[in-house]
Amino acid sequence: VGDNAFTTIQHLAKVDLPNTLAKIGKKAFSNILISEIIIPKSVIEIGDYAFSDCEYLETLYWYDDNSKLQILGKGAFMNAPITKKINSTTNSYPKFKLPPSLVSIGDFAFMGSIIRELEMNDKLKMIGNTVFTGVTGTIVIPNSVESIGGLAFEGPFSKVVIGTGLKSLAKAAFSNEGAGEMYVNLGIPLDIDGMVFANGEEAQWNLYVPNKCKTAYSGKSPWNKFKAIYEDSSLDGKNDEGEIEGDEESNTNIDEEELDNK
Repeated sequence: VGDNAFTTIQHLAKVDLPNTLAKIGKKAFSNILISEIIIPKSVIEIGDYAFSDCEYLETLYWYDDNSKLQILGKGAFMNAPITKKINSTTNSYPKFKLPPSLVSIGDFAFMGSIIRELEMNDKLKMIGNTVFTGVTGTIVIPNSVESIGGLAFEGPFSKVVIGTGLKSLAKAAFSNEGAGEMYVNLGIPLDIDGMVFANGEEAQWNLYVPNKCKTAYSGKSPWNKFKAIYEDSSLDGKNDEGEIEGDEESNTNIDEEELDNK
């Protein structure tokens, strides 16, 4: 489907895409009246703003297990009030599960949707700015993810697990108004030009880091702005550069002194 193919055609209320389709162009279906869309498993790329401003689009179907989708463009579903993402194979929607082959998600891709529980795939590498809104529960960043943009995750989530592959974390990558826990599988704390959370919510969150890494995080802003920092032996202390040697005396899951103060 080419760029701007059906954009702003106000009477277009239903779209059936062929199961041989490989690409949906930029703004192909922007600002039309559809309430649901089925993305065929053959689609490899959804272009920028392809379904943006579809104000009645609440249900998104795609294949969780065998979709070929690799690229989700900037603003692909921006301002579409998606509340349900349905697995086209099982016709169920327990979680907002990303396709297994997805590699990159552009800025504002799902801005305005209500994601709720999010499950990311293990081939995902790039998450843009202001991508997921209305996220609840636990956010698990796969080890494959290398970069996360600003305000990438917004919602009342209460736990974040960051994988081993992250190399770039934009300032204010997370926006959340409550307390929670963040687990970081990185021995070397990442450099961030600003805060981890949009409104300084670090003060309400506990940070868990790999063994022997507490000193590194305690001495580096903004990581030292968290409510408390604990060491957890279950976390992986490796960045791509290799394992980090930190505090030799730290060999417990959580510092005893801090446990006494909790």
